[in-house]
Parts: sequence; C-alpha cells; structure tokens
Amino acid sequence: MFQNKKQAQRTLLIILAMVSLFVFIISVAVIYVQSKIVSGNICQCLIPVPLFIPLFSSLGLLVGSIVAYHLLSSMKVRPRTVRLLPSVSVLYKLLSEEEVMVLKMVPTTQAEVSKKLGRVKAHRLVKRLSSKGLIRVMHDGKVRRILPGPLLSKFRK
Repeated sequence: MFQNKKQAQRTLLIILAMVSLFVFIISVAVIYVQSKIVSGNICQCLIPVPLFIPLFSSLGLLVGSIVAYHLLSSMKVRPRTVRLLPSVSVLYKLLSEEEVMVLKMVPTTQAEVSKKLGRVKAHRLVKRLSSKGLIRVMHDGKVRRILPGPLLSKFRK
C-alpha cells in the first residue's frame, strides 16, 4: 500500500495527531462546560449547551474520518514485483545429486551417463530432466545426445 516504511509512518503519525487533537479539543470543551454548569454561570437561554457536546464530538469524528479516508485513498498503490535472477547454484539445490551430476556433464551422451549411474537410472534421470525442460535429447542414429534444454540455457547465460 505504501511505497516505503517512512511514508507509512508519516501517514500514521498524521492520523494519530488528528485524533489526539480532536480528543484534546473535546476534553477541553467538556471541562469548560462542566465547570460552568457547576458554578451556575451557564447562560439561562433556551439552548441546552450540554447537549452540544455529543453533537460536536460526532461532527468531529465525521470530519476526521473523511480526512483520513482522503489521506489514505490519495496514496498510490504499487504492486511489489520481485525479479529473480536465474542462478545455477539455486537450481542445483532444488535437484537431486544425480540430476546435478547429469547437468554438469551436459553436453554428453546417454551412454556416458549410464557408465556412471547404470542404464536404467540414467534413462530415468534423462527422461525426468528432459520433461522439466532442463535438457533435450537428440537422437543421432543409435547415440542419444544430451544437450542443454531451453530452461538450462537461461541459467547458464
């Protein structure tokens, strides 16, 4: 809602000051009217002064809420966007050790991967990584070449 912390604190301070000033003015008015009533110096006219205290306090609350509404609605709301830069180290933390090992070997062949991990495990890892878009498999006769996929290319730039 607010662009920075100082602006939020400033707005909160303004609203708090307005409320405090309103409470102070009403308190002074109540004390003044109460002292006049007790001493008997209140005017004997037809206007009931003690009934004006709730009226003025309600009017003050109304004006204060309108001012607070306009203060808060005039603030520009900017959505926060976080831009993540691709990082290979973050990618490696999200993958298993075998997947990281295969990614570090790219470009290579599936035969080279299967020498280190076994045929079945190599096939499953290559299939899983290609479905994630990290590698792509290119068939070159009987040889399956493992090349960087579109997602891995973004991380390596």
